[in-house]
Amino acid sequence: MKSISGRAFTVSENAGVLEYLEELSKGSGMVHPDISLRLVEIRKEIEGVSLRRCFRSQVLICPDSQVICAAAFGMGHAIKVGYHLQNSKEKGKKQKITWSDGTSLDLASQFGSDWIEGSFDSEEIKWLSDINPKANLAQQDGI
Repeated sequence: MKSISGRAFTVSENAGVLEYLEELSKGSGMVHPDISLRLVEIRKEIEGVSLRRCFRSQVLICPDSQVICAAAFGMGHAIKVGYHLQNSKEKGKKQKITWSDGTSLDLASQFGSDWIEGSFDSEEIKWLSDINPKANLAQQDGI
């Protein structure tokens, strides 16, 4: 798996995600195999996103814009849902991940206002594909 490019580090939308993943990499920073597999599954369903290594974690990135749209870390993952934020909240999705040790990650303040805790919900794929114009085009054209 390739690492993200230097250009992704200059995209302001990525700043909070990159800061968190870098800090996490100073500890164990490993991604649970089931979470890693979830990003692989999402990648297979969405044309136009790339799975990349980022510090010791994994991200899905839109190659043209270099915007990170999903991130896997430890026992969890988060996805950028764009304008689907309200819909995702109505479906019970959260913007805060609480870990087993009682600490938590506030995705809205750390990653950005349109990030939610990932799950294994099939709607995640639609939400992610809608924020990536190339994914929409590929799906509509049947590519």
